[in-house]
Amino acid sequence: MLNQQVNGDKKILLNIILGIGYTSKAQGEGIEGFIRMKMKELNIAKISALATLSRSILPTFLLNIAKNFGAVPIQHYTAIRLEMETLRLIQPSYTVYRAVGCHGVAEAAALCAAGKTGHLILEKTVFKGITFALACGSEI
Repeated sequence: MLNQQVNGDKKILLNIILGIGYTSKAQGEGIEGFIRMKMKELNIAKISALATLSRSILPTFLLNIAKNFGAVPIQHYTAIRLEMETLRLIQPSYTVYRAVGCHGVAEAAALCAAGKTGHLILEKTVFKGITFALACGSEI
């Protein structure tokens, strides 16, 4: 599984972060199954957290994803903080920048939560108005 690596005698647990962005019209129908399919393709068993743009109200589908993936925490980042990740993004978007003030939400949020040494393992993927990306950060 990708969630563990062995480095000599040390076992390193990997933090897999699911970054999510969405439009105001996103409903979330079918998104969880699609995410699980992508995780299976990458041999990922579980995620450590969800990460997204700070908003006053989170949609029900996002809360359900967090619950159904093992009650993982949802980490929130401001657009200013997400914008600091722009140079690390695979798919920066000026359209997203005009809408929310940062060049990406899913990739940037995943990278923020994965930390400075984190990296994307799945670039931004779009499904019915919802974008998601996976990042990996290690922790001994």
